[in-house]
Amino acid sequence: MLCCIVGKSASGKDTVYSYLMKDRGLAFKRLITCTTRPIRPGEKDGVEYRFLSEEEFRKLDAEGHVLEKRTYHTQLGDWYYFTTDDTDITGDHFLVIATVDSCASYIDKWGNENILPIYIEASDHTLLTRYITREAEREEPHYDEVCRRFLADRIDFSEERLSTIGVAGRFSTENGSEKCAGEIAVWLKEKLEGSV
Repeated sequence: MLCCIVGKSASGKDTVYSYLMKDRGLAFKRLITCTTRPIRPGEKDGVEYRFLSEEEFRKLDAEGHVLEKRTYHTQLGDWYYFTTDDTDITGDHFLVIATVDSCASYIDKWGNENILPIYIEASDHTLLTRYITREAEREEPHYDEVCRRFLADRIDFSEERLSTIGVAGRFSTENGSEKCAGEIAVWLKEKLEGSV
């Protein structure tokens, strides 16, 4: 079973993901996806993502090893996020941060019965405040990218698009990402019991 944490930028996905990965009662394995975007402070290659060059991405894609891919046209150039075809999700529970499109690709590859989409949400005010705070920590903040991404997320995570992946659970981080993660953990333990 592959559980997909889906949500807008700054919704708290990373904190929720980290909390759930540490929960021994869930015993998730990590599905590590790839990106060509620059590594952020505190991130490690092979932990949050595999950080690859655009040339490496293009080679893997040309050789047919890219399962799903998406491009973000940012103020800093195009960034690619993608999953390679070298993962087998049978026999274990995996956890990944996903977009609607990547979740749809996982459903296409492994079947609806093997994918559990979980939507993380927060108010626009909370999202913008978190996103601006995070961007301010950069050596060279790009607030134009904050605005672009916020507006793009309104389309990318519309209710119509979310309905295409059959969101199994919706949780809010308004009262904190850790509290939200605790609620998800309880829900998942019940949901995943006896499934693999």
